[in-house]
Parts: sequence; C-alpha cells; structure tokens
Amino acid sequence: MPALPREHDPKLGISGLPPAAREAVYDVAYFYQNFIAFQAVGILDKRLLAMMNMRTFLVWEAIKPFVEREREITHETGPHLLRILQVYTEEQGNRVYVNPASLFTNRAVFEPVAPSPRQDPRSVERED
Repeated sequence: MPALPREHDPKLGISGLPPAAREAVYDVAYFYQNFIAFQAVGILDKRLLAMMNMRTFLVWEAIKPFVEREREITHETGPHLLRILQVYTEEQGNRVYVNPASLFTNRAVFEPVAPSPRQDPRSVERED
C-alpha cells in the first residue's frame, strides 16, 4: 500500500485506478476499517486492534489522497467513504507507536502454561 502514491496519481481517486490496484485499495482499507468497527461495537478487544495501529496508520496515509479525491468525484459515498478508518487513525495520532504488548494488563497472557501430564503409553491396558 505505501507504494500506491508513487505508482498512481491520486487525482484519479480510487475509481480511476487500474482494476487490480482499485481492488487492493478496497480490500485492504475495508479489512482495517472492519476491525475498527468490530472494536467500536465491542466484538473485538481494543488491545488486539492496538497491535495493528502502525499498519493501520500506514495504510491510511497511503490511501488518504485517493480517498479524499474519490469523495469529491463520487457522489454516492460523499464524505463517508472510509470515514471510520480516517477518524480512527486521526484519533490515534502519536499513539500508533505504542508497544502493543504494553497494552495487555492481564500478564497471564504471557505466562508459560504448564504442559498437561502425559500418560505413559506403557501403562495403558490394551484390550486384545
């Protein structure tokens, strides 16, 4: 995604991109926007979404000029095209660089789990 502005003119908007690039923009952008929406309605834990903050920010920065232009030239979506993604990345600001592991307050996530005891196969009685 970061190569998008180098390879294509943002003045074309998303609809002016070649089909493969256009599909990639929508696939990737809506992938991240859906995660944000899932977190907003409580389906996804915000700590999991935090692990994707940096990538989400980079995606938005790459597609932002295309989205802004698309909003101008496509009246069907108007100002709402990928708005959730935009607002989320703007609200994150400099918090995108937070170490995601530091957001986990439940340290049990990182504690080793004791292996379950294995039964010695020689002690199992066989029915012949």
